[in-house]
Amino acid sequence: MKVLLVDDEVVSVQAMLSGVDWDRCGVAKVLTAYSVEEAKAIFSAELPDVLLLDIEMPGASGLDFLGWVKEQGNEEIACAFLTCHPDFDYAVEALRLGSFDYVLKPVEYPVLEALVKKLVQQAQEKREGDKLKEYGGVYVREKVVGAEGARIPGLNTEDVVEETVQYIMSHLSEKLRVEELAKRVHLNADYLNRLFRRHKGISMNKFIIRERMELASRLLKETNLPAVAVAREVGYQNYPNFVLKFQEYFGVSPGEKR
Repeated sequence: MKVLLVDDEVVSVQAMLSGVDWDRCGVAKVLTAYSVEEAKAIFSAELPDVLLLDIEMPGASGLDFLGWVKEQGNEEIACAFLTCHPDFDYAVEALRLGSFDYVLKPVEYPVLEALVKKLVQQAQEKREGDKLKEYGGVYVREKVVGAEGARIPGLNTEDVVEETVQYIMSHLSEKLRVEELAKRVHLNADYLNRLFRRHKGISMNKFIIRERMELASRLLKETNLPAVAVAREVGYQNYPNFVLKFQEYFGVSPGEKR
């Protein structure tokens, strides 16, 4: 990950360079610019993943620079403003442009490192999303991947499976159908299920049931939620069906488990 610091205060930039543990934040390269014009040239040459911007600078502002970055097609770039100006209008404009945060200087280094880590994570998630879009561009016809062992050139199947796992884990309370999960990654449902079983040793449906049951067990043990509410939290609107699945999985009822 590459970070671009844009600030006309040299002392402020040098302090951040020396005070932040960039390696620990997942940053491989830190770029610096002291004006918007310099920042534009560096951005075009280096294509950084994360921006940390001052607002008021001679000639043009950090807000102007972020607007320019968006115009270049970088709509979802991870960005935050570090500024001495507690101006409401500035903050509103920063958020309108998609800034992740608006932080007033001076900033303690642990706070700044936590912010950088969040921005790096945001940039990584965007990069993974871009990869999946590339997979979709390669996919032409469902029947091309319908046969056992068929492959899409350049497709990293492990990444596809891991992205599907992350989506499932984040949406356990919602309806999860294999067909819809497959559409998200532009694959045939049977083919995605085979990939999933190959990498995880379990079918998607069984994985979903397992994770829902394990989450339900934790909620029963660690919260005071009624069992009916727990059922809804793990995606079961029909309580008797939840009880049946729970008993099949654990051998006891939700009440007995609690």
